[in-house]
Amino acid sequence: AENCRADLLLKPCQETHHSKGEYKFGDLTKQIFRNEHQRIKDIVLNEIVKEQRERGKFEKLKEFADELRRRWHDGTVKHWLFCGQFISTLATLLFTYCSVCLCAWPIHGRHVAGNLAWLQAISNFTSMAAFEATLLLLVHLLAHE
Repeated sequence: AENCRADLLLKPCQETHHSKGEYKFGDLTKQIFRNEHQRIKDIVLNEIVKEQRERGKFEKLKEFADELRRRWHDGTVKHWLFCGQFISTLATLLFTYCSVCLCAWPIHGRHVAGNLAWLQAISNFTSMAAFEATLLLLVHLLAHE
């Protein structure tokens, strides 16, 4: 595969298929410029990758990715993410309820302020829980890709 960065992305390279196109006047000059530009980018990237390999950074990154993958399959990371999301949504519920009560109580009285606070708190809790559940699902799908 052309310009494969599998060692950087920790993914296998896939073959790409090129289609034939129609050429116009000046395309050859543009192609030569693109080829030279790409060649320079490849040289710079290869030197950077070589330097990072010499320092052992790719091995550390691979070890970190393997450890994260192991902990993900053990359920440790998922457990802590779920607990963090649950705590943050509860904190949002309590903060919203208290702040609306404090603001609405002097104006509307205790009963109306309590109802308004619960309505606002439940609304915020539901939307935040849905957003965080979607985020956790996306992280889960990306981790198993």
